[in-house]
Amino acid sequence: QTLPERKAKGIRRKEKVDEAAVKPKQAAGRNEVLNNLNETAKMFMEVGFNSLIGCVVYDYEMESQALVKSDDYNYINVTSWFMKYHRLAEKKRISALPPKPKPAPKTSEEAGEGSNEGGKEGGKEKEKEEDPDKTPEPEELTSAQMVEKILGERKERDAKAREEEERKRRERR
Repeated sequence: QTLPERKAKGIRRKEKVDEAAVKPKQAAGRNEVLNNLNETAKMFMEVGFNSLIGCVVYDYEMESQALVKSDDYNYINVTSWFMKYHRLAEKKRISALPPKPKPAPKTSEEAGEGSNEGGKEGGKEKEKEEDPDKTPEPEELTSAQMVEKILGERKERDAKAREEEERKRRERR
């Protein structure tokens, strides 16, 4: 064989492999791992979330004198993330519920149309009955509004604490 023949033999086109069709060995247990992670996350949200947030709030309040502006923003970012998560989880839970059954239509006797006693009162009762069927929309706040709200609450709490300290000082004198 000549050199060009050897080179021609060595140069062959590689077959193209569809990478999306090839599943790695790790993908076999992927669904099981994701399901376990989902169950663990649900268990944490049910059992450990309140204690975690309680600890964060406690630490935050105990160090309130030494806090700087960046600490406020970090705390607000953490709490706003959990608020957003809970809002999404609640929306998902509500959307999974079956639709509410509509109340059966009232007959003219039940509505009070046949007697003079029903009058305006019957109309008011009808309005009151329609209100419980409507689910109130949760207040939608942007993250900036949540930050302003939380900072405002903190300022009010700090102002009350200062007033209380000043009142105690005056009483001592």
